Formats: sequence, C-alpha cells, structure tokens
Amino acid sequence: MPWVAIAFTGEIITSPDGVDWTKQVSPLEDEDFPNLRGLATDGNGTWIISGVGDGINGIMRSTDTINWSLGQLNETDLTPQTALWFPDESAFYVTTSRTGDPEVRGRVHKSSDGITWTTVFEFLKSNDQRFEPLSLCHDGLGNLFSAGQGELDSQSGFGHALVYRSSDAGVSWTGVLVHLDTPFIRCGSDLAATTGGAINLAVGNSVSPAAADWIYSSGDLASWTKQTDHPFTSLMTGLGFGEDGSGNDRWLGGSITAQMANSSNGQQWGSLLTNPTGKAPRAFHWSSEQVQWVMVGAGGAIATSPDGQTWTQQTSPVTDGNYFAVVFAAAANMVLVSAGQCPARFVPTIAILFVVQKDLAAVVLGVDLKISASRNNGVTFTEGTIVDVGTLTGGRRILKATVLLSGQSSGSAMRWKIETLNLKGSEIHSVEMFWG
Repeated sequence: MPWVAIAFTGEIITSPDGVDWTKQVSPLEDEDFPNLRGLATDGNGTWIISGVGDGINGIMRSTDTINWSLGQLNETDLTPQTALWFPDESAFYVTTSRTGDPEVRGRVHKSSDGITWTTVFEFLKSNDQRFEPLSLCHDGLGNLFSAGQGELDSQSGFGHALVYRSSDAGVSWTGVLVHLDTPFIRCGSDLAATTGGAINLAVGNSVSPAAADWIYSSGDLASWTKQTDHPFTSLMTGLGFGEDGSGNDRWLGGSITAQMANSSNGQQWGSLLTNPTGKAPRAFHWSSEQVQWVMVGAGGAIATSPDGQTWTQQTSPVTDGNYFAVVFAAAANMVLVSAGQCPARFVPTIAILFVVQKDLAAVVLGVDLKISASRNNGVTFTEGTIVDVGTLTGGRRILKATVLLSGQSSGSAMRWKIETLNLKGSEIHSVEMFWG
C-alpha cells in the first residue's frame, strides 16, 4: 500500500489513498509494551519500522507493507528511535538512545537493505556529546540532522533541546543548536526540511513551564532563529513540509492540545486551523502523487487535506492508537497481462474491455493508465481508447477501452494488457473482454 502509519502503541495500518485504512499484523502487537517509533521506505518497495517490545530492540521489515518480519538490531542497552531513508547514500538510517547518564548516550546505524546494519557513530559522554538522537531528517543537500535530548539538568533531570548535523553520511556529528531559554526542555520533538537547505525544528515535551511552543528555523544550516510569529500555545508535537496543492511551499505544525497551523516559509505562521479530529497531531506527510496531506496523531486521529488548510477526518481501524509516524511511497509502475489466451471462433477486428479501476493518484487515462489487447496471443498489443462510463462505490469506476485489431497479424488468441505509468497508482479490481 502507498500509505503506512505506525502507532506508539504497536499498531501498523495501511491505506491505498489515505482515506480507507486497514490494520495489519505486527510482530510486536502481542508484546506487553509494544512501542513503534520510526518508519521509512526506500520508495522501491522496502519498508522498515524501528520499535521495541518486551525485551526486544529491533527493526521490522516488509516488501509489501502487509507481511512484516522482525530482526534484531543487535542493540541490548539502547532503544530504537527514528528511521529515515537517506537517498544520498541509498541507505536506511536508524538512531538509538538511552536515558540516564551512561557513557554511550546514542548511536546512528546504517543499512542498505534494512537487514544488515552497521553502527556508524556513537554519541559519547567522554566526548562531551551527551545527546540522545530522537528524530532525523535530511535537507536534500547531503546533510543529516538529528534533534533530541541533550545534557541533563541537575534540577529537573531533563536536558536541553539540541540539534546535531552530519555532512559526511553520519560518520561525524557537530552540535548546531542549543536551546538555552529554560533548563526544563526535554527534547526537540520533530524536524522537517525543504529540499533546498531550509530546516525547521519544533521543540516540545517540556516538564516545566507548561508551554513549550517554540519553533526554530535555519537557512544556512548553522545559525538558528527562534520564531515567535505563530499561534501555538502548547507543546509542539509534529512538523511537516510539503506543498499547498498549487506547487507552493507549505509547512504544517501541531501541538499537544490539538492545535494546527501552517506557514509558507516556516517563519510566519497563520492562525489556527480547524482540526476535525480534536486530537493532537503527531505527524504530517505530503504526497505530490495524490496531491494531499495526511495527518496522524493521538487517539486514532487521521485527517486528510488537499492543501494543508482544510481538513477532513478519516476513520481509524484502531480507535485508541497513538499514531507516531505516517509515510507515503508512490506506487510502482505495473504491467498486468492476462494469464492465458482466450480462443475466439473467428479473427476479431475489434476488442472491447471493461475494467473496474480506482485511482490512487490523479490518473490521466491514456497517459498514466493504458489498456491494450492482442489477437495473436500477445505477439502484438494495440493500445485502446479509454473512456469513463460509470461510477461505483468506494471511489471505483468502470472504464471502457476500445481496441482496433486490424493492424495486427491474423489470429484468434485473445489477450489483454493493462499498464500503469508515471508512478500514478491504480487499483484494478476486474477485467472483462469482448471481441467482434
């Protein structure tokens, strides 16, 4: 499925369109303390989830988003946190961390396939890097960023919010932001970046004072500015970057009291949006293929939006799931060919096909979806002209394709072919072919 979301409470759900969701079986769902934290895909069919169970610190992996296998990350003392696909290295990255005051506060792990993992860096107390990496993002320019919990405060037991940067694929890390306004900030709750270097940090999860409504932004990857032109009045819980449906930049943020707002630059934010779920957003993800945002959050919250401004609540298959992350991957192009030939009693000159189909993106008939037929057992296929002839329930429709076969070599062994192109996914539910 193109959409996958995970819950801090252990559930995995999937959807073809961000609207209809199905709960999948998780290898950790029977654990006493399931805890899913990180989600990533390489965009070519491989997905990973970082999570913990009762004594299990591991990675789950899937190639179909339905069947998940559990593998060990060889971590016994640190807890898996976030997961990221880093295209510059064609590799997955996962961070692990440990609270308290141990020598090893955090690690960064790397894998090209989600199976075999290598530790590329350790945040060590002895190196004055007392940092727990809790979130990851990249800026499209070869830089990795991690936000997390830093040096412990002697009074509260919690640390300053910090951001570290790596410019060498995670081999070395340099601190680039220390939050000094209060000693009571626990962690930088979320990071998001454009593909051109701008980056924002939502700081949240404070102990005292009750509000930690801070947003930091950076345009040069080194200096950071605390933004105050925003409407948030409670702990920041999520941050996302995408578009507004018309090709313009859009940032989205959420807070623990179900507040939501957006921005065109991450610095000046508009007034609070209507959140139809009434629950705290935890993650936002934009799909340019489906031209929509999906938000997930606490208490089974799921909502969709075409522009990041107007939102529609969707039904969750897990009503009490505290969703932690949501990711979209464009559907791979596919070619479907009838398994065997259907014998005609004469040499057909025309074929008519009726296909029950559902868009998973904005599909243009004849461009993103093609329907063809053959009368010579697949030696030659001829593309047909497609028209939409009817609407069914659940977003499905009936397509009619008319194929002229006179240009093919003579034959009476009929076969059909359906192609999806340009990463514009479709669900194909049934095919019927007639000829004359």
